[in-house]
Amino acid sequence: MSVPSRAYQPKRSRARWRECAPSYICDVFDDGGNGDRYTVAFTGLEFSTDAARPAVHYLGMSGAPTHPQGISMWGALEPRDFARYRARNSRHRIRWLDLPENIRAHVVARVSE
Repeated sequence: MSVPSRAYQPKRSRARWRECAPSYICDVFDDGGNGDRYTVAFTGLEFSTDAARPAVHYLGMSGAPTHPQGISMWGALEPRDFARYRARNSRHRIRWLDLPENIRAHVVARVSE
């Protein structure tokens, strides 16, 4: 008899980074680049039912993700890879409220699709 396992949930960044953010926001990064500039990681969103392969889902975006030449792509990292990403990019972490309004609105819209 197997016991159903809970889905993996990454540890959320501290509350000061997520002030006014939806509950499913885990962490936010801005690498300042032109292409894939913003990365928003999520917790509590289930895109896959494969509990044997937990993943941290994220949305990578350019500064204008709704523009025809903009970028807005879903991705997933294994938990250990996400931990490495966070450690490597901690200097690029920003507050949810520091994201431009169009990016925050885009994130909410993509999640509610």
